Amino acid sequence: GPPVTVNCSLYITSLGSVEETSMDYKATLFLRQRWSDERLALAGPAGLGWLDLSPEAAASVWKPDAYFSNEKTAAPHAGTAGTPLLTDIKGGGVSYLARLSLTLDCPMNLRQFPADVVTCSIYLESYSMSTRDIVFRWSLGNPVENSDQITIPEFKLGDKILHEDCTKNFSTG
Repeated sequence: GPPVTVNCSLYITSLGSVEETSMDYKATLFLRQRWSDERLALAGPAGLGWLDLSPEAAASVWKPDAYFSNEKTAAPHAGTAGTPLLTDIKGGGVSYLARLSLTLDCPMNLRQFPADVVTCSIYLESYSMSTRDIVFRWSLGNPVENSDQITIPEFKLGDKILHEDCTKNFSTG
């Protein structure tokens, strides 16, 4: 069949420790993934709302194997490691939310230090599936948001956030 389309959004709660020597930075964020799984659709009228799954049921629900390909370290937060919710009971809509603390690679060109403009990216990919199986898409609207409370003392945080498709082709075997 066709690949599963997973709509993604990020809410960045903190940025910090931008390190020029190790060329990385730290971020704490919420990753929300939404997709449809008709195997989970229940009979009944549309708009029934959501259903919180038990840990046993949640363990048996298929989940995307998303990871951040430029991560150096990643840690889920206790209690928010990710529990799937059925968001559209009739249609089998699933929402998966996880809070993560990450250290991410950020290559920097420091030729004009300290006046450089540094762009740090967050890359989301599937660990083991190809685009024949899964396709990540940014959610409609404003898929990448950050808290108004974010400040980085040594840096001026720009307001330009790009969310682009960066699908890559890899050889395997």
